[in-house]
Amino acid sequence: GSCNGLTYNGGSQTLASGGTGVTYSNNSGTTATSYTVTVTANSGYRFSDGTTSKTLNCSIGKATPTVTLSATSGSVNKGSTTTFTEKGNVAGSFSNASGNTSVATVSPASYSSVAANTEKTVTVTGVSNGTANITVTFTPSDTTNYNTKTATYTVTGNLVATTGSCASG
Repeated sequence: GSCNGLTYNGGSQTLASGGTGVTYSNNSGTTATSYTVTVTANSGYRFSDGTTSKTLNCSIGKATPTVTLSATSGSVNKGSTTTFTEKGNVAGSFSNASGNTSVATVSPASYSSVAANTEKTVTVTGVSNGTANITVTFTPSDTTNYNTKTATYTVTGNLVATTGSCASG
């Protein structure tokens, strides 16, 4: 038999399968971690090396959460703001950082203890012209079973043109 390629799904999963004339023990798991599965040859069977018991080191991998941004790009004038929302499909926290604070700043820098599927608003403030990537990093509350996930919002900053005035005479 062999280990099944598994990813955390919240339920009990069979770790190993296959083979002929064998019985598995300790062959289920729920949490994303490593497991030792014992494979025992049934009566009348032996493995090719003559033994009747083997161990397999199987694992359940971490799942990657889904992070949804209401938009992945936008533009903002100097001195003005624009917003987008961020949401994770599991509970966790967000950090938000501008890769170029001379073009745009972002607030808040973080949200903690956000419930699953809860939208949070991020405000981007224009500083100058150019492009900045706002990196959203989501850290799940359950780091045993879920990976950290990042998403990017690209903002284009614009300077504001002004009109001249008529000379009075």
